Amino acid sequence: MAKKSKLKAALKHTKQAHAKHQAAKRTQDQIEQKLASATQSKRGNKKKHKRTAYFPYTDKDLILLVGEGNFSFAHAVARRLGSGKNITATAYDSREIVDRKYTDDASHHITEFEKLGGTTHYEVDGTALEDFEALSGRKFTHIVFNFPHAGAGIKDQARNIQTNQLLMIGFFRSAIQFLTEGVDTRQSRPQRRQRRRPKGDQSDDDDEEEDEQQQESFDFEGAKAHVVTYAASDDEDDEGPVEDAGEGEPFEPNLNRPGQILVSLKSGPPYSHWNVRQLAKECGLRARSTHPFEIAAYPGYEHRRTLGFKEGLSKDENQEIRDKEPHVYTFVAKPRQEEEGDDNAESASAPTGYTSQARGKRSLGVNSESFDGMSAPSKKRRR
Repeated sequence: MAKKSKLKAALKHTKQAHAKHQAAKRTQDQIEQKLASATQSKRGNKKKHKRTAYFPYTDKDLILLVGEGNFSFAHAVARRLGSGKNITATAYDSREIVDRKYTDDASHHITEFEKLGGTTHYEVDGTALEDFEALSGRKFTHIVFNFPHAGAGIKDQARNIQTNQLLMIGFFRSAIQFLTEGVDTRQSRPQRRQRRRPKGDQSDDDDEEEDEQQQESFDFEGAKAHVVTYAASDDEDDEGPVEDAGEGEPFEPNLNRPGQILVSLKSGPPYSHWNVRQLAKECGLRARSTHPFEIAAYPGYEHRRTLGFKEGLSKDENQEIRDKEPHVYTFVAKPRQEEEGDDNAESASAPTGYTSQARGKRSLGVNSESFDGMSAPSKKRRR
């Protein structure tokens, strides 16, 4: 009898323990379901608020593209905007050379870009835009130079860097003349908190001694013999005011904003050694922003090297730039008072007999004569 009582008690205890275990399991399952639901909800919210790829252009902008290769970028922007009427795309090479270099796709992109209303010019000197008659008197809200490279084939890295620095200085000095004028409401960079820089970028825009320490030694005379000078031509005339495709209504660009110069570069050396921000600063510009160059923003864009598409050497699917984490550097002209302030500060610290020169001639260890010798007024190619 005692054994039966013990068995009943043990059975009852087991049932109670099992019931408690099941209740605890149900509670745990409910907690896990709630957590899973919350996680899914957060993921859903993230998808809803996913950042779109950076695309700085609108149909109210006047856009000048410098150094186009196969014109796939011009075509991509025009398609994205629905029209190319507000885009002027220029190439260093002649049309004949463009077709020969980029046999895989240039003709297609040029044809489609022009169908969308885009304007193309060839043999345009990116460092002497003022010498190209069709651009005379024009102003642009965006002047774009994607993945600039002199293509000089110099194996010595120091000289190669200098050559490309010369190219950038010539471009900045020329392009700044074609920017629309307006008031930039954003804070100047010394007033904002320092942001994380792109990978491998060792330059900065603030007026600090760190800038001077990080500059590459820049020997203009040493690099002079290795400079690629861009050519200009008067092949085509200015086509006058731009109009909306098909409607005939006047195109009304947004000219009340400060024009911007956008330069796309791969990250890391040797490009980080160009110190593009410092070069721009010495040419009367200041950095406004830096964004990733996101290929997804330009469907159909195919990056090509300066030398063109080489079967078996050139990489498809934009692999050459995907691997290098490219960024877009945006610059605006310094306000006049800021520019004058720089001149005054420099004059105060300059030795006797030193005279401040025009934009772009103040630093980098360059005297004005050697700097002017690097400009590209000539209409002849030197490569």
